[in-house]
Amino acid sequence: MLWAAKIHKRPALQTFDYTGLYKTFVAMNLDLAYQAYWEKALPVETYLDDLLQAMPKDLEGMDRYLPINQQRVKRLLSRFQLNPEVEVACLNAPQGSKWLILNEHWCGDGAQSIPVQAAMQRASNGRLEIRVLFRDQNLELMDAHLTNGGRSIPMTLALTPDWTVGKTWGPRPAYAMDLVARIKANPDLAHTYSEELHKWYALDKQQAIQMELAQALLGL
Repeated sequence: MLWAAKIHKRPALQTFDYTGLYKTFVAMNLDLAYQAYWEKALPVETYLDDLLQAMPKDLEGMDRYLPINQQRVKRLLSRFQLNPEVEVACLNAPQGSKWLILNEHWCGDGAQSIPVQAAMQRASNGRLEIRVLFRDQNLELMDAHLTNGGRSIPMTLALTPDWTVGKTWGPRPAYAMDLVARIKANPDLAHTYSEELHKWYALDKQQAIQMELAQALLGL
């Protein structure tokens, strides 16, 4: 008589999702590190000076956008003025307000918005201080503040007195976000999104940027 071998089923391996644990770990460590990030960041005026003096290293790569961004920044620094209500919001900012921006010199959106933020700092009479970090040198921080899963910049983090993030803004105004999404959704037009985006910026004249920043981060 043949006896059938008794088959012992191995228990199913239990999997553990480390993603949530990792995100929690990163967040806990970032809470301790925001002050360190702040201390190594460039004052916004120094950052803009650095952008204007930068020389392209690779015109086949992202540096090809540097010359046009330098033109945008120069134009805004010489011509841009805040709306009166935004100036008042800056003057009423809590003393010691801190905004930390992640950006890169090649970023066209940053060239459109960071000069506006510099103007807001000047208008605050010392109540608001803004500094800038280079995204690609601080990817752990960037990865804690993604937009739809992407490392979109500029990203502004409003820091609280106890060195956590209270509010954020970026990478561009809501209308511009929708505009880019609509253009990219059309394969025939997707390649035109940057041109159309900056046409919109030229027509809007930084109105949306300053109003959204004041509303989102200063409670206008």
